Amino acid sequence: MQYNLKNIILASKSIDRREIFNRARIPIETFITDIDEAKYKKIIFNPVELVKEIAKAKALFAKNKLIKNSVDAIIVAADTIVE
Repeated sequence: MQYNLKNIILASKSIDRREIFNRARIPIETFITDIDEAKYKKIIFNPVELVKEIAKAKALFAKNKLIKNSVDAIIVAADTIVE
């Protein structure tokens, strides 16, 4: 069976996340998003909700930029908090 895979875009500048894909031999393209995380930290105090909202913002930022350039891809976005 043959699959038609789309490009995978990692909406993150995290070296560790990129390495996870490299170790799994999954080709990705990195798209660094311009998200002001401090803005979210001022209004969302629950850490779980904070990482969800930041990850969603990164994904939406990448989606909007890629749509403008007619790029069809799967977007992977994540965020973490270290306390």
